[in-house]
Amino acid sequence: MRKKAILISLILIVAVLLAGCRKEGPATSSSSAVTGTSSDNATTQSQTKKTDGQSTSGSTSSSEPTQTSSGQNDPEPVLGFHVDAQKTSKDYEQGDEPVLTVEISVPQVAETEVSSYTAARRINSYYTKKANELASYAEDVLYESAAAEHERCLESGAQFKPFSLEASFSCARNDEKVFSVRREAYESTGDAEQNYTLKAENFICSSGALLTMDSLFKVPFDQYSERIKELVLAEIKTRFSFSADIESTLMSAYDYSDFLLTENGVCFIWQPYSIHSKIDSVQIFEFTYDELADVIDEQWMN
Repeated sequence: MRKKAILISLILIVAVLLAGCRKEGPATSSSSAVTGTSSDNATTQSQTKKTDGQSTSGSTSSSEPTQTSSGQNDPEPVLGFHVDAQKTSKDYEQGDEPVLTVEISVPQVAETEVSSYTAARRINSYYTKKANELASYAEDVLYESAAAEHERCLESGAQFKPFSLEASFSCARNDEKVFSVRREAYESTGDAEQNYTLKAENFICSSGALLTMDSLFKVPFDQYSERIKELVLAEIKTRFSFSADIESTLMSAYDYSDFLLTENGVCFIWQPYSIHSKIDSVQIFEFTYDELADVIDEQWMN
């Protein structure tokens, strides 16, 4: 009976021990699972922070642009016209030998939200006429001269150098107020030096009409003419050392259509020899809008 009681006690002890082992097994497994979850959470949090940082950076650059020194986030400028080119190209020959090459390029514009189709058509018509004038000059004058020079070289045995005419343009200003064009032409007639000419046009964007100097300035002709003279004479003294008296003839020799509005101011253009016989090149005098503020109409200032 005593042995039976001892046996029963042993069986109970073993049962208790086995029950305890079963409880410790799931607890260890659960701890491992929690540890794994905690590690995953840490990784997820780390990835989330990195993504947030990238997202924040992207948001800053797109919705809240930071001004840079290069001004890359400045508003896009408003254009008076979309600008392309009307191009003309032609080669002239005498026999089988080229004697004249002509390349002509003038503006071809299209309206924007601040201009109109009528204004664009008016400007295009103006430059079509200018291109035709250059083409006619090339054919009627330059080609005849080139052919005659070619014939002379054949008879004398001299080397003939082909003639050329190259006309191009650039935009000096193109905004909601003014469309300004600088046109240059290089003409070679076999001489060592090319003949260079410079012309300028300034158009009112709303109408396509040419801006005149009387409209550019808010004061009468005598006043703005005297102001230009004063500024140009001061500049001439810094460029040239000759002592000729040009004050009395400076403005009488000036073509008042030879001016160009730029982003910064107004250029006044004197053609070769117009200032003095010793000045054989185009002279450009640019003065800022601030320098002309006392005479210029503020509506044309940039």
